[in-house]
Amino acid sequence: MNTYKIPDSITKKVQSIQTKEKQKDILDEIYSKLDNVSNKFSGSNLNSVPEKIELEKMEFTRPSDEQIKKESEQALSEYKNNEIENINNDYKQKQDSLINNKESLVNTTNEAKEQLNNYYTQAIENSENQALKRGLSRSSIVINQLDAFEKDKIADYKALDEKLSSDINAINFELNALTGQKDNALKNFDITYAVKLQEKINSLTEELNKKEQEVIEYNNEIALKEAEYNKKVDELKNELENTNWENSVDLINLYGKYGPYVVEKVKNDEIYNTAKNLLSNLSEDQILAVLNDEGFKKRLGDNYEKLVSEFK
Repeated sequence: MNTYKIPDSITKKVQSIQTKEKQKDILDEIYSKLDNVSNKFSGSNLNSVPEKIELEKMEFTRPSDEQIKKESEQALSEYKNNEIENINNDYKQKQDSLINNKESLVNTTNEAKEQLNNYYTQAIENSENQALKRGLSRSSIVINQLDAFEKDKIADYKALDEKLSSDINAINFELNALTGQKDNALKNFDITYAVKLQEKINSLTEELNKKEQEVIEYNNEIALKEAEYNKKVDELKNELENTNWENSVDLINLYGKYGPYVVEKVKNDEIYNTAKNLLSNLSEDQILAVLNDEGFKKRLGDNYEKLVSEFK
């Protein structure tokens, strides 16, 4: 007798269908319970007593004086670096110009000496040739003339060296003065920067003081609203214990006294807690499927990301 075996592909398909149907049943149940919570807070169905709330308060951690100073320094870092760079570049530019002038003076003096040497060499050669023509090559007149040329050459060289030395000394004096000017510029900038840094610290401190005061005032207001609201909840619960359900005070009073924000906060918190409890009873795969469902996301609203973090 042949035994018929169902193909694996059909088995998997059937299992997939069953899984989807089961997932749909889970989503339908979750939708139903979340919608019941939401409907409880609708305008036509407000006969219930809400839970107490804890409103979210603003957090403010004041930085230390050292952190304020560091943040101020960071804010001024670009300004400080640019100013110091400008001072150094200005000094470098002037320094390079003076150094180039020194090199130019040395080159000019060497060229002048070479020209003088050529001149005197030619003059001596001409004198010697003339003396030979006249047969006076060894005469005292010629010797004295040649000696005069040599002395003039030495004197001209000396004059060039003295002028070069004088000009270089003047440039060296400017270079030394320039170094002092740079140091003074950096010291003056240090003073300017210190003033700006203190101004930045004062400005940041003032902003922090203002922010801190705003947080304190906001949290005080929230704490007062929270206390008033929770007090009203206690009153409603006490009243509910001493009267018939049909005659209980409804949430319309809370809308009028506290505005829709507070009641909306209560509704969202109850939806969040309901969803969290429902997911806690599911498997990891089922939780993942529910969290990825668009309808579920829509019902959770702003609390969706918070709920996802609970099941990571």
